[in-house]
Order: sequence, then structure tokens, then C-alpha cells
Amino acid sequence: MRRPARYEHLRHLRRYREIATILARHGLNVVVEQVGLARWPGVRGRLSGTKRPEEEARARGRNLGVHLRLALEELGPTFVKLGQVLSTRPDLLPPDVLRELSRLQDRVPPFPYELVAAQIEGELGRPVERLFARFDPEPLAAASIGQVHAAELPGGQPVVVKVQRPGVRRTIEADLDILMGLADLAERYSPLADVYPFREIAGEIAATLRAELDFVREARNAERLRRLAKGNPAVYIPRVYWEYTTPRVLTLERLEGKKLSEDVAASLSPAQARRMAQALVMAVLEPMFTEGVFHADPHPGNVMVLEDGRIGLLDFGVVGHLDAPTRRRLTGLVIALLRGDTDGLVRSVVALAGVPPDVDRRRLRRDLEILRDRYYDVPLAEIDLADVIPHFFEVLRRHRVRVPAELGLVGKTLLTLQGVTSRLDPGLSILDLARPLGRRLLRRYLSPREASRRLLDRWEDYGEPLLDLPVQLHRLLLEARAGRPLFKVEVVERDELHQGLSRLVNRLAFSVLLLSFTIMMAALVVAGALLGRSEPVLRFPFIEIGVAVLAVATSALLWAIARSGRL
Repeated sequence: MRRPARYEHLRHLRRYREIATILARHGLNVVVEQVGLARWPGVRGRLSGTKRPEEEARARGRNLGVHLRLALEELGPTFVKLGQVLSTRPDLLPPDVLRELSRLQDRVPPFPYELVAAQIEGELGRPVERLFARFDPEPLAAASIGQVHAAELPGGQPVVVKVQRPGVRRTIEADLDILMGLADLAERYSPLADVYPFREIAGEIAATLRAELDFVREARNAERLRRLAKGNPAVYIPRVYWEYTTPRVLTLERLEGKKLSEDVAASLSPAQARRMAQALVMAVLEPMFTEGVFHADPHPGNVMVLEDGRIGLLDFGVVGHLDAPTRRRLTGLVIALLRGDTDGLVRSVVALAGVPPDVDRRRLRRDLEILRDRYYDVPLAEIDLADVIPHFFEVLRRHRVRVPAELGLVGKTLLTLQGVTSRLDPGLSILDLARPLGRRLLRRYLSPREASRRLLDRWEDYGEPLLDLPVQLHRLLLEARAGRPLFKVEVVERDELHQGLSRLVNRLAFSVLLLSFTIMMAALVVAGALLGRSEPVLRFPFIEIGVAVLAVATSALLWAIARSGRL
């Protein structure tokens, strides 16, 4: 027998108290209250004496995003990863908070080489010294999920080996259990539960974190992006060595060069910087729009300038995926934005996002129109996506339009790309660099094949119900033949209904009378124009008499209706 939800939460009471204490220490006691943690024993007392987050922020000269970032760092590696995932959700958080969360660093001390060797032997079945010709015991980098070591295969190929931290899966699963518990509390007690589906959001975050624990998935991402990059000679993706790869060990070709985070941009000429920036932009955006897969974390630490001048990409743990209908709708949104088509923009937003039924679409259209006008006459080279994207998502957030997680990841990726291109050359714009891709996308979007595909996308919404219509009509006919009522009408206020029907009938009678005389007059005028006055029947002054009769009849009808007060 499953224990009640409240007793399930008691298992994590100590951790709940710790979370509440850390949040309150950073002036985020309102978050504790909103989530519902303040209801638990021993938590309410920890909130007393703490300041509101706005007051705390003013006292320390920090904004709310800084407080949240510091609190997540103190809560531990899983919550740091949680913050990094939240930094890709502009539909949930305001821009200043997103900027702070994007600065979260996954800094943890490396684990000992003995554990590295044991993990590799347990996964690959042989000791490290028999698997590799050389293996550096000192890691190149360490993070909460794993760490990376330089090595060399028996054939002399230089590689990097990513080894998962022992026990990290158990730790993350325990913290995800707590996260789902917090989401459950928020669903039950938070007034924001009507706006945000907390359990659904927590489930999406949990799925993202679990995916990062599977190194085989990361290897498949790298291999797919490598295949797609073969058409781009300026970009290189490292090879996967599958015989040295398992769900907890990943072995990739080691690239030789310098990371952009090492500030190599200063040594590049303007032409080299532009060429590299364009290669990077195309390496991310082209597969995004054509194949629906893209490197979603192209920050300077994951971008290398190779010794032969090419761009190399690293770390494939965060890779975005878009299905075909989403890609077509996203393309439609971009084209509508560039064309200044507000109606198309609204349609694309509605098709892409979860628009609540009570959203005022007229106001949404107006706000999107204001955003469009802000950039309409600005040349592409001068449009800063770091300004456009936050404003766009701010409009959606204000109207409670919930964007799918993958689209939030697209927005975060574009912002990261803009930052990297600005590092190479502050005058570069992604939209300007992606102009050739935009022209190809526009031609394809307007092609008959794509038009037919968009029609097929609508089939599920409109085609299937249309095919089901004969079945529904047949069912109604059977109901009617059996003598059962097809509709149930309940009259609440008969007098009001009678008056309303009287007004409707009077207006209908007036409209029919007016329409009849108008048609008759129009026919006589046309006949007169075509035949002239030579026809005997047309010599009679029908039009003049008709107008007079119409005026008298209309006046009489209006007077009668006015007396009844039912117009």
C-alpha cells in the first residue's frame, strides 16, 4: 500500500529544512512560502527575521538573480545543474535572473585517480594500462557529473576520456526526488499553480538531467553532429571511439588548438574573425533548421580554434532536438518577424507554444506588433539578438504563454552564439552572418513541397475530425430515428428570452424588407442602364415610386418597433 503523499515528504524533511534555511539566508523566503515549504515543522521559524528579497537585494547591492544563483551554488551540484537548465527557460524567468543563472559554474573538486581507474575497468572490462598506451592521472577538467582525462590509444591516437563520477547517479536521483516533492508541494499550496504546471516543469528538468548521465547518448549526439558538419569545411567535430565508450565512459578524439575562452580572438585579423564566426553560426543554425539537431551549449569554453584554422566543437552533453513540425513553425516565426507580418507572428506563436484559452490575443498581437516595429527598419547587421530575444520572451511570459523547453533552449543557444561572435568581433551580428542560410530557408519555406508539408501538419487538427464527421452525423440520425432528443435546452428566464427573440425577429424583418427593396431597385436601375427608356415597362416611374414606398414602409416599421421598445 502506497503511503500518503505527506508521509512521502517526511523522508526528505531534513533536506527541506536545509533548502529553506539556505533560501532564507539569501533573502528568498518568499520562494519558501510560494513553494509550500513554510508549512513544514521547523521551517517557519527559520524564516523569521529574514528580509524580503527586494530589501535584501538593496542591502547587498544585488538583484534577485544574484541571490538565486548564490543559493543554488550553496545547495550543491544538482541544484547548480538545475539552475543551468532553468537558464534555458525564458518563458519562466525574467531576463535579469536568466543572465545570472547562465553564470552558474559547475565547480567541484576532482575525484581520485583510483576511482577513475576502477570506474573504467568496471565499464570496459580491462585495466587502464591495458586499454590505453598512456593515461594522464591528472584531469583536464572536473564537473559534478564527471571529469576528463587526456590519454592515448594503443595505435597512437590522442583522445580524451570522460569518466562519470562514482555514485553521482544515486545522488542526482535523490535530489530529483526532492525536486519532484517540491513541485508537488507547489502544485498543492502555491497560488502560482494556476499559471505554472510545476510538476510538468520539474519532470522536464529531471529528464534533461538524466539525459546528461548517459554518455552513450552524448556519443550519439557527437557522431550525428560530426556527420552533419561534413558539408562545412570550416568546422570539425571529434570522432567517437565506440569500443572505448559505455554509458559511464566516453572516449573522443582529442583536438589540438586553443579555446576561445583563452582569448585567442585578439590574435585574429578581422577577416579571420568574421570567417570563424560565420563558420560557427552555420555549424549550429544549419543543422538546427534542416535536421532538427544542434549544439546547444556553444560557449567559448566549448569552442576551439584549431591549429589549421578551423573551428572545433567540444562537449555534446547538451544537444537540442526539434521535430519536423516544430522546425517548420519556427521557420515561419522567423520569416514572419523579418517580414513584419504580425498576424503570421501571432499564428506561429500560437502554433509553437501553449497559449492558455483565456489569453487576450488582441493584446498579445498588439505587444508583438510593438516589438516588431522596434526592429522593423533596422538593418540585419545592426540587430542585436541579445536585445531581441529577451524582449520577445518577456512578451510571451507577460501573457502567460508557456514555451516548450526545446524552444527555450533555442533562445538560449542564440544568445550564447551572439556572445561568442561578439567576442570574435563586437560588430558582428548573427542575423547578418546567417543571411545565406535565411535565403535558403525562405526559398524552401515557400516551395510547394513545404506548403504541402505544412498542410499535413494541420491534418491532425482538422483533417481527422473532418473524416470523422460522417460517423458523428450517422450517430445523430440514429438518435433522432430512435426518438431521443438531440439537444437539451434549458430556459432560465422565459421573459428575457421572449423579449430577446422579439428583438431578433423585428431586426430580421426590417433587414429582409430593406434588402428586398434594395435588390428590386438595383434590378430596375441595371435594366434601365442596359435597355434604356425605350422599353414601355421602363417608362413607368418604378424607381421613384419604389423609393417612396420603401421610405413609408421603413418609417412605419421603425415607428411600430420603437413603440414596442424591442429593437
